[in-house]
Amino acid sequence: MKILLVNEKTKGSMMHNLYIDANNIKKILIFENFSRDCHENLTNPEDTYFSLTDFYKIKRIIDFQSDDLFKRIINSFCPNVYGHEIVKAGILLAVFGGINNGVINVLIVGDPGTDKTELLDAASKIAPHTVFTPIAQANSSSLMPLLHYDKRSGDLILEAGSFIMSNTGICRIDDFEKINQPNALAEAISRQTISICKAGVTCSLTARTSIIASANPIGGHYNKTKLLSENLKIGNDLLSNFDLIFLLLDIPDEEMDHYLSERVMTVHSGVYPEDKLDKSQRYVPSTSDTNRNHLIGIMPLSKRLKVSTEDKNINVLPISLLQKYIAYARKYVHPRLSQEARKMIKIFFGNMGHKYQFVDGTPITIRQLETMIRLSQARARMELRDVVISEDVEDVAEIMEFCLFRIQKDEFGNIRTKAKAKTVVRSGKQADVKRFLSELQRFGNVKGSHVFNIQEMQQIATDSNVRYDNFQSFIDLLNDQSLILKKGPGTFQLRL
Repeated sequence: MKILLVNEKTKGSMMHNLYIDANNIKKILIFENFSRDCHENLTNPEDTYFSLTDFYKIKRIIDFQSDDLFKRIINSFCPNVYGHEIVKAGILLAVFGGINNGVINVLIVGDPGTDKTELLDAASKIAPHTVFTPIAQANSSSLMPLLHYDKRSGDLILEAGSFIMSNTGICRIDDFEKINQPNALAEAISRQTISICKAGVTCSLTARTSIIASANPIGGHYNKTKLLSENLKIGNDLLSNFDLIFLLLDIPDEEMDHYLSERVMTVHSGVYPEDKLDKSQRYVPSTSDTNRNHLIGIMPLSKRLKVSTEDKNINVLPISLLQKYIAYARKYVHPRLSQEARKMIKIFFGNMGHKYQFVDGTPITIRQLETMIRLSQARARMELRDVVISEDVEDVAEIMEFCLFRIQKDEFGNIRTKAKAKTVVRSGKQADVKRFLSELQRFGNVKGSHVFNIQEMQQIATDSNVRYDNFQSFIDLLNDQSLILKKGPGTFQLRL
């Protein structure tokens, strides 16, 4: 094939006229990311080619699986990021997807340096069909279709945005809070269609797209005294379209710091997990795997999914094999709900409606019920099962409660519910904390430093009429919630 002629493009136009002379045209089905430089992988899962070797490898995963294949897949995803097992599980559920319009949207909100970008990068690599909108272009015009006239030909041109390009796949968006006019995305996210009515053109385009997005709080740090919508400056009508919203905070955790330091040291010593990426895919069940059904309901999901550096029984899947596994599951596995799963979904949905009646006005509706069904289907699909069992629903319910509890927790660790709203206001604790922090910031601005000793802080609290039972306990509570940071003995810094 050769190009006979290329006309010069008109200034301001994005198009060239190509004249091509071809003897033969053949469609080749490929799976690899053929356009990683453009941050796109436009391979349709339905067109993915599977060789006999691929089927053999997938069969070996199933044949040698233990009762905890879920744990193995979770720890094969983004192994360079230690921890965040529940967040990884939620992202993978979105990548596997539900059945019959089973779009799953995930939003990750967190402080800078909490591995949000690494998790999204890993999701882009393993998903069969991904479109990545660069941060500089993350606005409504790059996400939505654009209809305009070509300056050279005068014809109407429809440029597909990221939503259309990622139809039946994943649309990754970084810095979701910076998108201009977020309400323009409401139809595309909630209805999975995009309507165009311009220049005499009226049409509706399908956008069955799962969104995996990340967002940073306004000001660079998540303020627990504010609601999620206030931290992001995004309305609840748009946030409610996300099935899972994960909140990642940089909170001092001695146990996590210990595990993380061990993880970093073992990775640099070449022990785990990089040395296992190219080894045999045989999976050896650990002693705890045979007791999975017993552990469900007793041990939290985050504990069951965690792998310590001493665990030698889990061999992570290479990225190429995980890609094939996901594409195979999306193409051939279509789970249906069992009677036990239906009963469990009804029970968990009913309990959720009574437990989480949020003070910000966000109700538990049928949308959460549909979310639980889609997530349960994706959970069964991860293990290539044709039936959704009750254990799938239990895992999904724990993931959903993990999200709801995190985003609705205030600075005291309590859930902001309608039942507790009056108690919080009556006790005055929340108002006292806000007034105390505001006075600390004001005094810090005056003296040019936001570092205070315990005597200065107590004097400020007294002058501000802040009520407390024990001042040291009051300061320890603020320190535990990362509202103030301990700089030394009896010295604290206000975290702005």
